[in-house]
Formats: sequence, structure tokens, C-alpha cells
Amino acid sequence: ALVAALREEADALPVSAIKARAHVERMLFIVRFLANTGLRREEIGAVAMSDIFSEHNPVTQHDYWYLRVTGKGQKTRIIALNDSARDALGRYRRFYKTPEHYRGNTSMIMLPMRADHKGSSRTVTGQSVYMVVMEAFRFAASVLQDAQPEIAHTLSHATPHWFRHTFATLCLSAGHPLKLVQEQLGHESIETTAIYQHASRFEMF
Repeated sequence: ALVAALREEADALPVSAIKARAHVERMLFIVRFLANTGLRREEIGAVAMSDIFSEHNPVTQHDYWYLRVTGKGQKTRIIALNDSARDALGRYRRFYKTPEHYRGNTSMIMLPMRADHKGSSRTVTGQSVYMVVMEAFRFAASVLQDAQPEIAHTLSHATPHWFRHTFATLCLSAGHPLKLVQEQLGHESIETTAIYQHASRFEMF
């Protein structure tokens, strides 16, 4: 519901409304990428395009995509990128007509500090991501207030950490190993991840 509301708003804006469209596209990308990776808000801003890579599996003949992330305590981990996360990134960069390739210039920041992508080597702060996400929650809540009041109420009380909570809950509900989810989230202790095994599931993405 959250993603749908943002996507509909972005698609409904006229081509001439460049600044407004850019702002909504930024909200849409951040929301989708956080929701599909379980990243912390501080982590998404530090990702460079060259941190994304693929590995080919000769048995399945599929390419699997990953993201190198530096998290708490400057610890680096490798997380999986699903199709939805890559689709979100592709849409975002196509909007700005910036390169979609993942190799090359290590200074090419995935999410530049400025929404217009000028000064694109500067990283966005966790606080900036927080503000963008909170605005997205408020916007979606207002759009859904009449048609889906329960979801609107939940969104109006949500914070960016909710993405990690929901990501972990859905992964564990789908049968993914606890250890794998721990690694994806970057939890120091597996007991922290285990908390989500019995959390309530709320479909929103």
C-alpha cells in the first residue's frame, strides 16, 4: 500500500513538474530499497554503485546479485539483492538519466546527498533518510485514510526501523534460515534476529 501510493503519485505528476516528481521518486526508491534489503537508514547513504556485484551459478545458470555494506562498527557484510530492490534502483537512476551499471567509478554514490544528483559524490546522512521516510509515511497515510484506515493508522505511527522489522519477519515467515537473516540484517547476535520469529506479519510492500 505504501509503495503503491508513492508510485501512483509519481506516475500522476506531469513531466513538467520535475522537482515534485524527483522528490517523490526519491521517496519511492528509498522506501522500496530499505523494504527489500533490511538495510539500516545510515547504511543506504554510504553505498556506491561499485558495491553492487553479481555471481553466476553454473548449476542454475542464474546470476545472483549482492551488495557490499559497511554497517555498525565499520563492519562489512555481503547481503542479497532481490529483483524488487534492483528494479527500484533501475527506476530511480533511469529517472535521473544516470548510469545504471554497477562497475567503474567507485565514487558514484547510489543515493547522492542532493535529490537533483548534483555533487553526487557526497553521501546522504541517516537523518536525511529518516526525514524522507517519515514524509513518505505521512503522505501514504493521508492518501489511504479513507479507503484503508487501518493501514493509514499503522503508517502514521511507523518509523524507518519498521522496514527492518517487516523484512526480518517476512523472511523468517517464508522459511529463510535464521542465520541467513541475521547476516542480511547485520545483527551482532542471533538472539536479536530471533526476536522476529514470533512477530506479527503485516503485508505492506
